[in-house]
Amino acid sequence: MKTVVVAAGDLSYGERERQLLRGADRVIAADGGLDHCVALGVWPHLVVGDLDSASPDLIDEAVRRGTAVARHPRDKNHTDLELALQSAIEFGASSIEVLAVFGGRLDHALGNVAVVTAVKLRSVNVTVRDGAWTMTVLHGPGTEEFAVLPGQVVSLLPRGADASGVSTSGLRWPLDRETLAVDEARGVSNSAVAAVVTVSIESGCLLVVCGPPSQD
Repeated sequence: MKTVVVAAGDLSYGERERQLLRGADRVIAADGGLDHCVALGVWPHLVVGDLDSASPDLIDEAVRRGTAVARHPRDKNHTDLELALQSAIEFGASSIEVLAVFGGRLDHALGNVAVVTAVKLRSVNVTVRDGAWTMTVLHGPGTEEFAVLPGQVVSLLPRGADASGVSTSGLRWPLDRETLAVDEARGVSNSAVAAVVTVSIESGCLLVVCGPPSQD
């Protein structure tokens, strides 16, 4: 099941985002993500969180339209995004696209990166989209292919611990079963030289971040 989770961070209201929501089997709004969904012309299947940032009028309208609302207390141990992702898992999501993860608060941004790389999500394909950038979470052992443009930035960032047995094809600087250390930035700012980039990892967690073509 293809699921889109919309958080309350910054979001571009473009046709790409609109089609992503409309093509999903299930749309889940994490609190203020409801406002983003409505701005893109889509009412989510579920709104979850403490509802301190979603517009009250939109919450009422969502209920009238049949949207399920799961309200949690403000004093809780999990963020709204965590609750939304947990709901996605419970609904049987096989892939999750996450929107509006980043915004003006550094703590929220870092916390959200931690949330989307959680071990409990390792069996689900998770991709974070932020404008022209995408961040795909790849747990080992695993292999993923990425459709890219020549010159497009592709950065490989270990998460939590060293990423071992990393191999790539289609990149300017290829890797062959190498280790990317969690406390180094070796994998930053590689670039695509083919229409498809393949990344494999034997163990660990790797963030594959694809951006626009480099200006170098």
